Amino acid sequence: MPANAAIKIYRSDPRWATLSSWYYKVLIDGVQAGELWNRQVKVFEVKPGVHEVRIKRWPSFRSNSLKLTMEESQTVELACPFWAGIPTLFGLPRIRLANEKDKVRMRTLVENPVTPRNLGEELNP
Repeated sequence: MPANAAIKIYRSDPRWATLSSWYYKVLIDGVQAGELWNRQVKVFEVKPGVHEVRIKRWPSFRSNSLKLTMEESQTVELACPFWAGIPTLFGLPRIRLANEKDKVRMRTLVENPVTPRNLGEELNP
């Protein structure tokens, strides 16, 4: 039996945007797989193969689409950046492969999860 693969998604808005941020719906292959709030890391298990990942905010604001070819036991790390240019200002979320800075912040959040007590603090990896 093949081992599952994993899609890890990270979202980090700056402190001043924390309280006004809505959650994003995570869509995998067009089906809602979960919700992603600000300063959160979520892992979604998928079967090996090709998958389409998007995030959605409000009824009609969908991000770009990422097609991922997943192999057994593979983990792909994605990020939802706050500042992605003009589309973000108009409510269009963005998703991309995580860079090294994203991965460091992701590890920081996994080691120190967000709680109501530290919600407004900046991430300083």
